[in-house]
Amino acid sequence: MDWTEYLRLVYRALLDNPEWRVGQTFYNVLAQHRPDLAAEVDCTDLDPFYDDSRLTRFRDHIRPPRW
Repeated sequence: MDWTEYLRLVYRALLDNPEWRVGQTFYNVLAQHRPDLAAEVDCTDLDPFYDDSRLTRFRDHIRPPRW
């Protein structure tokens, strides 16, 4: 999976799970497909699961070239 595919999966998950917040969706998809990266941000100030305001820093941390 590459970065573009991850973003497609996030978009699909947002459509399929309208009750999820955006940050929650980004984290859930990451945890499913890249648990190694999810573990790096879990319960840190980068984790957007409970706080959407962390989303930009989260994406900056996990995006290529790290991907």
